[in-house]
Amino acid sequence: MQLLGWQLGPTQVARLVVLALPRLVSEHQAGSVMVLGVFLIATGLALTVTGVLATLRPRPVNLAGALLAPLGLLIAFAGVARLLQPGFFGG
Repeated sequence: MQLLGWQLGPTQVARLVVLALPRLVSEHQAGSVMVLGVFLIATGLALTVTGVLATLRPRPVNLAGALLAPLGLLIAFAGVARLLQPGFFGG
């Protein structure tokens, strides 16, 4: 992803989202449901991209990437579930 001329990797994008969310979304506008949901989606997508890119590396790293990519998708889907059903995690 390119932002203002800077090339950002998935880890930097996730970090940017985590640091920018408290400034973009106030608690009065969306509440903790939206913040947690968006955080889980961004983190899950960053882990998925990192896992897919790791599968292109040599042998020991590609096995870790093969485990990391589905884990990232699971986390992203948990974030979508949190946005669609606010009581998904019991909150």
